[in-house]
Amino acid sequence: MSDRLHAFEAIDNFRDYGDYATAAGRRVRHGRLFRSAHHGRASAADLERLA
Repeated sequence: MSDRLHAFEAIDNFRDYGDYATAAGRRVRHGRLFRSAHHGRASAADLERLA
């Protein structure tokens, strides 16, 4: 698994956008911008980890 991908019990495709280039020519810092699939079925452990 890539270091960009983070494993959760019920949230799919959770990833860190760190080090991606921005339109301004800079880089996104690791741990600042994340994306994932829908959180509607997130477990209590998933929600605690997100907090």
